[in-house]
Amino acid sequence: MTCGDGFYIISGESLATTQVITCNYTTELWDVESDGGSKEWDKCLEKADPQTILLSSNMSLTGASICPTVASLDSAFKLWLGEQEDDAYACYTAGTCTMGSESSCNNASDSKINYAFKINQTQATSTDLMTAFGTKLAADATAGNIALAITTADKKRATTTYTAESATTETTVTCASGSQSIDGSCVSCAKGYYEKSGVCTMCPLASYSDATGSSQCTQCDAGKSTLQTGSDKSSDCKVTCSVPDLDDGTSQPHRGHHSIYQHGHHDQL
Repeated sequence: MTCGDGFYIISGESLATTQVITCNYTTELWDVESDGGSKEWDKCLEKADPQTILLSSNMSLTGASICPTVASLDSAFKLWLGEQEDDAYACYTAGTCTMGSESSCNNASDSKINYAFKINQTQATSTDLMTAFGTKLAADATAGNIALAITTADKKRATTTYTAESATTETTVTCASGSQSIDGSCVSCAKGYYEKSGVCTMCPLASYSDATGSSQCTQCDAGKSTLQTGSDKSSDCKVTCSVPDLDDGTSQPHRGHHSIYQHGHHDQL
């Protein structure tokens, strides 16, 4: 099975465009099993734009063994970023990337400090820009191209230059409601599914979802239920009734006649 353009199948921890399905002649079932556990083909899911993309970085700086204020480090780094002309930093200079507010600094050892910061990207359609940002940042740090000059606010007005010697980066994606994060991308939950705690989950019995990207399932009307989980239309809701006086649910009733509704017709017991 092959998905159309822009649609993908969840394959483990990544996305795939095809799924191989073969027939098991012993069990007379297809040998593919969906996340819901039923012997059926997985649904092709449409990619969705991320809500935000976050780049977390930890940079090792030489020049002093005591951290300056975090605010002064942030200001110096923002100044350095604003002066860069490389396309990898374009999202910051264009204003679609901003510095986060969770920066920190720790004294590492003699003449070294660790500076941790985050870059947020909004209005993103993929992680490509942020990945390029992180790759370039790590390369510039290793090459010693990042120098942050910080002047103290006291009367001495002493200036210390902190030079990066290395940087680690990690990119994470936050998906919008009704979608799931897979391998750095977002996919909309298919019909019959809803997003629960960041994971596309089958609608439970007595509910359905008839639209992609749902964050909740619609409950069937009172007295109706679905025959299986993952229902994707209101017509899956069927009238139900109890059948008492049955032994183990299979033997004849002890007395009286009871009606059941099944598969669209009315039976008498």
